[in-house]
Amino acid sequence: MVALDATVVTTALSRIRLDLGTSLEQLEWTVNAYTLSFAVLLITGAVLGDRFGRRRLFTAGLGLFTAASVAC
Repeated sequence: MVALDATVVTTALSRIRLDLGTSLEQLEWTVNAYTLSFAVLLITGAVLGDRFGRRRLFTAGLGLFTAASVAC
C-alpha cells in the first residue's frame, strides 16, 4: 500500500504542477508533507490497533473510509 500511495502521488505531480503553476521546490514540499502525514497516521493507527484491537480499528477505518468516499 505504501508503494502504491507513493506511485499515485508521484504520478500526479506533473498534473499538480500544471494546474497550480507551482515550482519544483513547492512540489518537493508537497511530497514531504504528504509523506510525513502518512507516516504519522500510520504509526497512530498501529498504536490504536494495539490498544483497541486490530479488527475493531480496521472496521472503524473501513467505515470512515466508506463515509468519506460517499461524502466526496
